[in-house]
Amino acid sequence: LIEHLSAILRQTTTIHSLKISSTPFGEPLMSVGRCCALIPPSVKHLQISVHSCDDMKYILQALPHLSSVTFYSTQIGSFLDDLKKWIEFRRRASLFRDGLRCAQIWLGTLSNIEQDKPSIKRVLQRFRYKTSH
Repeated sequence: LIEHLSAILRQTTTIHSLKISSTPFGEPLMSVGRCCALIPPSVKHLQISVHSCDDMKYILQALPHLSSVTFYSTQIGSFLDDLKKWIEFRRRASLFRDGLRCAQIWLGTLSNIEQDKPSIKRVLQRFRYKTSH
């Protein structure tokens, strides 16, 4: 099943939304890492069942092209505050809406943490300017 799904997703470029659910028993269909590896960059909106805050963080790091994500979990309330803080640090102007067993997140622009630091090139240019004058 996973090989067929992988083949289909590799051949498509027009899938913009994707929903991946657990089995009826709450078991994941595949690992989060394997799942992220299957999702093409054309997918902008993802709905997925997760088991932990680490799963959610992994998905958001592995799939930076997402515009929105909905996480489903029976324990979403126990790790939602941690996730909000984590996202606010990495994505500017993200919006959250949480429900009983889900969290919808409209992801803002990626924060470039390194952007605030001066680049080596700029530092060297300043140094050269100071030493030449």
